[in-house]
Order: sequence, then structure tokens, then C-alpha cells
Amino acid sequence: MSDSSLNLPQESLLAIRDSARAHAYEHYLSALLAPREFKQDLITLAAFVGEIERVPLIVSDAALGEIRIRWWLDWLEGLGGQARRVSPVADALSGVIARRDLPVEVFIDLVEARALELYAQPFTDKASFDDFLIKTSGAASVLAGKILGRCKVRDATADALQELGCAFGAVRQLLRLPHLASRGRWGLYRGDAEIEAAALQDPAELERAAAVRRRAVVEARLCLEDARGDLKGEVRSTFRAGAGLPAALVEPYLRVLEKQEDWLRSAANISPLSRVWRLWRAQRSGRI
Repeated sequence: MSDSSLNLPQESLLAIRDSARAHAYEHYLSALLAPREFKQDLITLAAFVGEIERVPLIVSDAALGEIRIRWWLDWLEGLGGQARRVSPVADALSGVIARRDLPVEVFIDLVEARALELYAQPFTDKASFDDFLIKTSGAASVLAGKILGRCKVRDATADALQELGCAFGAVRQLLRLPHLASRGRWGLYRGDAEIEAAALQDPAELERAAAVRRRAVVEARLCLEDARGDLKGEVRSTFRAGAGLPAALVEPYLRVLEKQEDWLRSAANISPLSRVWRLWRAQRSGRI
């Protein structure tokens, strides 16, 4: 499948690629490593994921974020009944959903779950946080596998892809903490007491938050180990085709997060070149 087969103007395809690269870089790089006939559809999925992920990071008021989220939900709920040229990402995604027979309800769940980050204390406990990871990063990994034609929404391969996605999602949440905290929001679950992100300048509140963060780092590593155990057979083949591939970056991100001292004010990152190399190596070897 070529880009031209999507019946979108070249400027729209370029806008989709720019959006994916800017807001879901790891997913974008993974899509570039996929077989040619799936590349554009996976880039479109990456662009959608990035567009939704960035909403809580760019709005200072929850009501403004709700407007953006509501737009996507209205579009998804009315899919098939509206005119084209809604937005480049939405136009392309409608074609991907139809062409690959993707379940719209999974996209709706993803958007609704990500909307929880608009509020100060989105997750009451670890179970609700895990559910969030399943519906967001876990779902994105499964949808990639579905685009590749390698899994159904619920089968053993999908379960393993979900685990890979959740491992990456757990790290992504840790990386998002400073950005969410600057908006007065806490991106993890509560500890022994509710975490007030707007009051992290208080040493006692900061230590409570740091304790939850340390626990979340340990749990992310455990999630990674579970994902590694599933990486065999058809799952490995699907992983090498591009689904769940961002999980290859969990280990290097965890190393940075574990060493990070001023985690609230400094960004934990690895270089773009290192990300490209690790994803390429994982795609070649089928290992993380």
C-alpha cells in the first residue's frame, strides 16, 4: 500500500508524519521499521496516540482539555457519518479503522482513559492505574498488532502485546510526571494518602510523592520482566514487525529514572540516536 492509496493530499500525509514524530516519537520510529505496506497506517496510529497523549500536557484548565477530548469522542462515536476533511489525522484514521477492521470502542476507551489525566488525582489506587495503562499504551500496542494482521483484539498474542504496551506506558507516565505536576496534576496513583501535585514544594508532600514514584519505578521493571517472558514465537514475530516495539526503550529509560535526583524539575531522557539504535536492534533481534 502506498501513501497515494490513502486518497489524502500530500500535505495531509506530511502533517500526519510531523504530528507522529513530534508527539509520539517512539511509536513513529517503530512504524518506520514496519513492513512497507503497514508503515503509513502505523504512522497514523502513532499520530492519533500522540494527539491524545498531549492534551493533558498542553492545557492548564481541565475544561479546555475536556473540549478537545469531547471533539475526539464525538468524532469516534459518529464515525462513518461525517464528511471528510475533519483533520488530517482524523481523516487518515477513519480509513485505517475501516481498512484494518479496528474496533472503534478501543479508541473510545483510550481517549476516555487519557482524559483522566486532566484532573488532579486521577487514579485512586494501583488497580485503577493498571486499568489506565491497559486502555492507553496497552491498547495502542494491540491496535498496532491488529493493523499488522497478527492478532485479534483478544488472543494470546494480543495479551502479550498489551503487556509490552503497559511496560512502555508505565515508563511514559514516570517521564510525564514533571509536566503534569507543573499543571497541578499527579500522573500516578495515590500512596498512603492523596498526593497534592500543586503542593510538591512542601518537603513532606514531595517525599510522599517520591515514595510512590520509587514504587512505580520498581513496578515498571517488573512489568518489563513479564513482557520479556512473553516475547517468543508469534509474539516475537509480531514485535519485530513493529507492534509493541517501543517496549525496547523501557530498560534505558528506567536506568535514567533510577538515577534521576531532581525528578520533579529535570527531564529524564535518552538521546534520539540512542532511541533509534535500540529500536533497530530490538527489531532485528526480537529481544528487549
